[in-house]
Amino acid sequence: MGDALPEPVGPLSTGDYIAPLAGFANGIGRDAEQIVSWCRHHIANGRIGGFNSIISRVIIKARGIRSIDYLFLKLRQESLLQTLKSSKNWS
Repeated sequence: MGDALPEPVGPLSTGDYIAPLAGFANGIGRDAEQIVSWCRHHIANGRIGGFNSIISRVIIKARGIRSIDYLFLKLRQESLLQTLKSSKNWS
């Protein structure tokens, strides 16, 4: 009498608890490359997207520039400005 376990109540009784775990596992598998990239570099996708936006703006501004070296110089300048803005020492 005292040795019997109670019947599970709720999702445990029907096995419905596996579906959310399977969805979570599928998401981890789908995004494994981005997760590993974050662990290696600690750069979020938002910062990368923001930097891509800056590059696009510089390229649009650079229409008509014939020197590729000047374009790279401008990209480097924007990159350094963003680094300074995101650092703790920026006032």
